[in-house]
Amino acid sequence: MISPLHARFGRTGSQEVVLCASILAADAAFPEGFRLADVQYLFFLFANWMERDLRSAGEHIELTQIRRVVLRLVGAQWVKALRVKGRTTPRHSLTTVGFEGLLSHLVQGAPEFAFDELVFVLNFVASYKPMLHGRASRDLRAKANPIRILRRAMKQVQRVLADLDERIRTSEQVAAAAQKARRARSSDADVARAIEQAGGYQLQHVRSFGDFVLAMPEELRAFELGPAFGVRSDMLFVTFAEQARAQLLILERLEQRLLGMG
Repeated sequence: MISPLHARFGRTGSQEVVLCASILAADAAFPEGFRLADVQYLFFLFANWMERDLRSAGEHIELTQIRRVVLRLVGAQWVKALRVKGRTTPRHSLTTVGFEGLLSHLVQGAPEFAFDELVFVLNFVASYKPMLHGRASRDLRAKANPIRILRRAMKQVQRVLADLDERIRTSEQVAAAAQKARRARSSDADVARAIEQAGGYQLQHVRSFGDFVLAMPEELRAFELGPAFGVRSDMLFVTFAEQARAQLLILERLEQRLLGMG
């Protein structure tokens, strides 16, 4: 689903998250109005915090891109242009609607963000809680509680893990059904039917597994009717499940850290 910010920004992914936080931070740091360059600097700073691969450049954004974003937000009445006496550089300020919209996007969307973006949002709202809560409505203050965000994220990861565990289980069933059919010297069509009946193929409503696999070249068909489900389960689903369990451990540690901050 396209987020409200994406509709305004024309940007997706971590750039959207970092840019959202950068505008919020710039608005708080410069009460007389923030400049586009202030947003750009904070964007680079926050992106640097999230950078993990030193072999590649981090996120980059041009002032022209920020200008387009701010102009869209001005048009949506999320940002207002300011005239500051003695200042020649254009300055801007978030409206109440804009502040609530940007903060709501971060805190409401965080459990669905990529894990690194989630951790960034947790750090952002925990570090700048007084700044954010001082302007937020009572309802938004409750939603912006980092513990609440973290626990919602934990439930999301637990749901993902439960789905992966189920896919691992059904993959094992499919692999066993395929092996049993092959040992019985069944035809490829019968093996494909056994796999369908085992329930491990989730796109049956789009195209039947039999129609799909029987149209393949012989060598590829032999793989799909043989070890494919077991290989995919071990290399993909088991790996992703291990990653989800690691994320839960990280979130549990962060929860203790946040509880210690009060």
